[in-house]
Amino acid sequence: MTFLPIVGRELRVAARRRGTYWVRFGVALAAILISGWMLLTLPSAGAGARPSGLGIFCVLASLGFVFCLTAGMGATADCLSAEKRDGTLGLLFLTDLRGYDVVLGKLAATSLGALYSLLTILPVIALPLLLGGVNPRAVALVGGALLNTLLFSLAAGMLVSAVSRDERKAGTGTAALILLIAGILPLLGAILEESATWPWRRQWAWFLYLPSPGFAFGKALQLAGSPGAAADYWWSLLTVHGEVWLFLGLACGILPRTWSERALAAAKPGGGRARWQQWCYGNAIEKRRLRERLLEINPITWLCGRNRFSRAAPWLFLLFVALGWIAGYWRVRGDWLAAPVDITFVLLLHGVLKYHLAGEACRRLAEDRRSGALELLLSTPLSTREIVQGQWTALRRQFAGPFLAVLVSDGFLLLAARQNSSLEPQDADRLTLMFMAGMIVLAADAFTLIWLGMWCGLRAATYTRAWSLTMFWALALPWVIFLVTVSTAGALELWRGPEGPGFDVLLVWWLSLNLGNDLIHFGRALGGLSKEFRTEAARRFQPGAGGGGWRFWKRR
Repeated sequence: MTFLPIVGRELRVAARRRGTYWVRFGVALAAILISGWMLLTLPSAGAGARPSGLGIFCVLASLGFVFCLTAGMGATADCLSAEKRDGTLGLLFLTDLRGYDVVLGKLAATSLGALYSLLTILPVIALPLLLGGVNPRAVALVGGALLNTLLFSLAAGMLVSAVSRDERKAGTGTAALILLIAGILPLLGAILEESATWPWRRQWAWFLYLPSPGFAFGKALQLAGSPGAAADYWWSLLTVHGEVWLFLGLACGILPRTWSERALAAAKPGGGRARWQQWCYGNAIEKRRLRERLLEINPITWLCGRNRFSRAAPWLFLLFVALGWIAGYWRVRGDWLAAPVDITFVLLLHGVLKYHLAGEACRRLAEDRRSGALELLLSTPLSTREIVQGQWTALRRQFAGPFLAVLVSDGFLLLAARQNSSLEPQDADRLTLMFMAGMIVLAADAFTLIWLGMWCGLRAATYTRAWSLTMFWALALPWVIFLVTVSTAGALELWRGPEGPGFDVLLVWWLSLNLGNDLIHFGRALGGLSKEFRTEAARRFQPGAGGGGWRFWKRR
C-alpha cells in the first residue's frame, strides 16, 4: 500500500484549485499594501525622522502572528466534522486506511493555503531590515515562531474537528482551545508571578508561559531590538511543537472511534447523554407545551427556539462574566472601577456578545440550505416573509434580554467610573460620550447582525464562511476604515492645527462610520431577503454556487 495515499491525492487536488493561488496572491498583496501604508504614515510620528525599521517590523510580525493563531479556526476546524455530517468519513474506514492517513490527508488539503500565505508574508516582514534597527537573527526567530504558531493552530483545529460533528461547535471549540493555551495560561502565569509570595512562583509562572505560542513570539520580538539569550524562546518553541504532535496524535486516535453516527434516541436511559438531551429539549409534556405556544407565533420560531440551552447560553456567559468581574473587584477594589478597566471590560463584553449573535443569525439558514431542509420549508404554505419573520422572532427572544442586561451594565460601569476615578470634568464628559456612543452602536449592530447574518447564511457556501462575512461586513469594516483614514490623514497632515482633530471629531467620525455601515448593510440584507430569498435558495443547485465576499453586493 502507498504510504499516506490521501496526502498525495489531496495535495494534487489542492494544486489544481484556483483558490490556492488566489489566496496566496491576496495575502501577499495585502501584506505589501500594509507595509507600504506604514512607510507613508510612520514618518509623521517623529520630527522629520525616517521611519523606524523596528516599529514596522513589530507591527507586521504581530499581524502575521494574529493570522497564524487564527488560521486553524477557518482552515481545519471543520474539515473532519464536515465529513462526518456528510457520511463520507465512514467510507474511508471501510478500507485499510488508518486514522493517521485520514488526519494527515485532511491536514495537507486544508492547510496548504495557510502555509502558502505565511510563506508569502515572511519576505514582507523581513523588509524592515533595509531600514535598520532590526537584528537579522531575530527575523529568523520570528519566522520560526510564526511557523510554529501556524502548526499549533492547525493542529488544534484538527483535534477539535475529530471530536465534533456540528460546524458551529467545531469553530467555537477551536477558538476556546487556542484561547485557553495562548491566552488564559499566560494570564494565570502573570497573576501568579505578581500576586503570589512563595519563593517558587516565578518557576511555576514560567511553566505556564511555555505552552503559549505567544511567549516564543514575544521573546523573538525582544531579540529584534537588542541581542540577548534565546533560551526561553527555544524552550517555548519546543513545547509548542510538542503540543502540535500531541494534538495530531490524539486526533489520529480519536477519529476512528467517533466517526459513526449515534442516534440520540439510542442514548442510554439515565446516562449523561440522555439527561443532557432532556435538559435541552425537556420531557414530553414540556415539549408539547412549548410547541403549542410557539406554533401559535410562528412555526419557524418553534423550529429555531426548541433548544433551551441555546437560549440560556447568553445568560450563562453573562453570569460567568459577572462572577469574574466580582472576583476582580474583590481582589483590586477601587482600582477595578477605573475608566481604562471599564472601557476594556465593555469592549470585551460587546465583542463576545456580537460574535455569538452573528453565529446564531447565520446558523439556521446556512445549515438548512446545506442539508436541503430549506427546500422542504419553501414547499410548504409558509411564505418567505413568514420564514424570515420566524427566525427574527426566535433571535429576538434569545438575545433581547442579554443585550438589555449589557446596556444596563454599561450604565452602571459608567456611573462607577465617574464616581470612583480622579477624572477632570472634561474627561468625565468625554467618557460619558464614549459610553453613550458604544451603547448606540451596540443596539445598531444587533439589528444589523441579525438581518445580515440571515442574508449571508442564505448565500454563503458554508456556515463558517457566512459567519466570517457577517463579522467582517458588520463589525470589522468600520474599524478598518476608521484606523486607515485617521492615520493616513494624520500622516499627510490633513488635520488643521497642531493638536490634531480632537476627541469630539474622532468620536463623531467613528459613530458615523458604524451607523452608516449598519444602515447600508441592513438595507441590503433586508432587500435581499424580501426579494431574492427563493432565488438564492435555488442557487445551491447551480454551478458555482457559494457566495464569496464581494458576491454580497452582486445584483441579479
